[in-house]
Amino acid sequence: MEKHFEIIYISSVPWDYMWQRPQQLTVAFAEEGKKVLYVEPPVSLLSLVKHPLKVKKLFRRRKVLRNISVFSPVVIAPVRVGLFRKINMYFMARQIKKVIKAYGFKNPVIITCHAEVAEIIPYFKGHIICYDCVDEASAFPDIPLHVIKQEELLLKEAHILFVTAEKLMVGKGSRHSNVHLVPNGADFNHFARVADISPQDKPEELKNITGPVIGYFGAIASWFDFDLFLGVAKRNPQWTFVLVGPLLTDTPPIPNNVKMLGPKGYRDLPKYLRFFDVCTIPFVVNRLTKSTNPVKLYEYLAAGKPVVSTPLPEVTRFNEVVSIVSSVNEFEDAVKKYLAGEDGQLSLARQKVARDNSWKSRSVQILKAVSELMSY
Repeated sequence: MEKHFEIIYISSVPWDYMWQRPQQLTVAFAEEGKKVLYVEPPVSLLSLVKHPLKVKKLFRRRKVLRNISVFSPVVIAPVRVGLFRKINMYFMARQIKKVIKAYGFKNPVIITCHAEVAEIIPYFKGHIICYDCVDEASAFPDIPLHVIKQEELLLKEAHILFVTAEKLMVGKGSRHSNVHLVPNGADFNHFARVADISPQDKPEELKNITGPVIGYFGAIASWFDFDLFLGVAKRNPQWTFVLVGPLLTDTPPIPNNVKMLGPKGYRDLPKYLRFFDVCTIPFVVNRLTKSTNPVKLYEYLAAGKPVVSTPLPEVTRFNEVVSIVSSVNEFEDAVKKYLAGEDGQLSLARQKVARDNSWKSRSVQILKAVSELMSY
């Protein structure tokens, strides 16, 4: 029999930011009948000097969906080290406890993907603590030393460790006695509905494009392989390369047939995906991306779209439904093959993979692990 408990998900991203694992799991938990409090990264009082509009977020809590409330805690200063960090964590913990009490939560379980809040854990003694590890933090460029130390503390204090990739399972799982591999997943129905989007619903930015569209959505950051992606674009001016997502890094000169559209709302992503002829995951293969389980992979597959990716370990497992490439020539050839036409059964096979890797199945796996620990 499943134990009764609520969930406090302490996230590293605001609720309304790019829709990713923290928000998806929160929704999936709620759909399984759990009450969830989603805690956003804290707002600093000192940051209000530069961003006075943030005052609207002070101590704000709001219900966003059935069984889901979002809380925005406040800290004194945007200082992440030393005494100020300890003070910030103390005030943040007090605020969360007040909200828990106000909502009448009886047995909250703490889940966090945010290593920097590790020092909040001692204020929740008696509660099950879960670390939802989604990246190899130490592999990020210029990662501060204190973040590495905070993650070590979280690994030590957490009762359950969830990891998204095999590499994380090997690296961090070896230091924990209760570790579970829970990869990312797909909101299948959201992206499968591309089939119901008519040509008349084509986004304004795409209306003047007449040839094939080679697409990507997600963050455009240091791990994006511009040499590979732009190399193919320069060779094929008859194709249009569309990038949807925030630009978080410097870029080389961009050819005219590459359109950078910026971030779009999660609800609108299927409208863009509908008009991608081929989807891409052009990541540099390095220590960081070897531990990356791309959410976009499952979303592309849910739409039944052809996918071309560099050889990321978490993607090569799906090489029956994804083309794996390592060079401009291979990338170009894979796109040409897809544009030449394919068996409709391949689209169904991709969708089956996405359906088998749903956020619902991931949430059930996490809830089961928590319930089993409670039964001991």
